[in-house]
Amino acid sequence: GDVLSSGTSVTRLHASSGSITGGKTGFGGSSTFHITQKSTLELTQKQSRATIDNALLRIFENATLIIDDDSSATVAGGVLFDNDSNVLLDGSTFTVKSGDVLFNGNTTVDLKNDSLFDIAAGNVD
Repeated sequence: GDVLSSGTSVTRLHASSGSITGGKTGFGGSSTFHITQKSTLELTQKQSRATIDNALLRIFENATLIIDDDSSATVAGGVLFDNDSNVLLDGSTFTVKSGDVLFNGNTTVDLKNDSLFDIAAGNVD
């Protein structure tokens, strides 16, 4: 199924690992998705082409994705950063294994302390 967080909510993956297979994951409306303390997250969907309406991970409408403290997230299925979204990597890794990465409307990406934003396949728009 789908995971959607909006409003001013905070979703935190803390010193743990998780995976979501199928469905879509979205964070919007000033919400925060925080992956911290050596956590790992894997999002997987059988999809080769991502569009505005069809991306596995969506960070949109002033939402913030934070990956810090030696954590990592891996996405297979496409990523959309849209409408004033923010991405902060601090000593961590964000990997897109397949699908497209779409940046739309004032997205800010901040990489600190040897962080890696690895786009391994697909297109970057």
